[in-house]
Amino acid sequence: MITFGNEKFKTKKASENFIRNIIYELDECKITSEHTHFNLFCELVSFKFVDCEIIAIELFKTALSRKTLHMRVLLKGNDEYILTSWRDCSRRKHTPISKDLNLSNAMRHSIYPDCIKYKYESTLIECVYCKSKDDIQVDHLIPFFRLKKDFLNTYDGIIPEVFDWSKITGTCSFKIQDKKFMNLWVLYHTEKAVFQLLCSSCNGSKGKKDLHLQQVSNYDNKDDVKNKKIIKHLQERIIKTELKLDSMKKLLLEITT
Repeated sequence: MITFGNEKFKTKKASENFIRNIIYELDECKITSEHTHFNLFCELVSFKFVDCEIIAIELFKTALSRKTLHMRVLLKGNDEYILTSWRDCSRRKHTPISKDLNLSNAMRHSIYPDCIKYKYESTLIECVYCKSKDDIQVDHLIPFFRLKKDFLNTYDGIIPEVFDWSKITGTCSFKIQDKKFMNLWVLYHTEKAVFQLLCSSCNGSKGKKDLHLQQVSNYDNKDDVKNKKIIKHLQERIIKTELKLDSMKKLLLEITT
């Protein structure tokens, strides 16, 4: 049983829908102690920030998607907001705030131009799975966390721990002194990444629908039209990526020498 105020919910889905309706009714805004829903939002995030005083909660959209609302929290004694998932909070799902999360967000922020470029240079902006044209997002066929892990394993310098805040993506970004790390990561990502376009619904459930690269090797049923389209899309992206390989290696050598 999940409780918010006087409302009680038997399922996590029901509590998420309740919070979603409130958030999208409010739209982009800053929620402080004078706000009608301040106590509700304090209760929403309280299990993540135990014994912390909430100063403000901000709902915002980013340039990545003007349809999706995100949430960040300002605690007493902190100078910066902390990005927090309202979905996880509504489901009482604990995802610890860590330096590694900030690093991941900064690494995602630095490849944002590549994602946008891929999306708007695509001849057909639609979901590769269901063909929807609504709320199309750029997804990594090779998982982002794998690219990140492999890059960090090859990097022998100092890994950034302190970050700036980007108004574009509404998340962490690299500081000027970490420009070398950022440039090497962007080059590595450009060389290795393979993208696909998914609608928000398919992107959120891609594991269940076997859209991920980790499942591509399991696509043995050649009569499955959807699987064949996905494999063809992947092969086209790999060919395009390989064409960039030589030029990226030369540029990487120029930066590191």
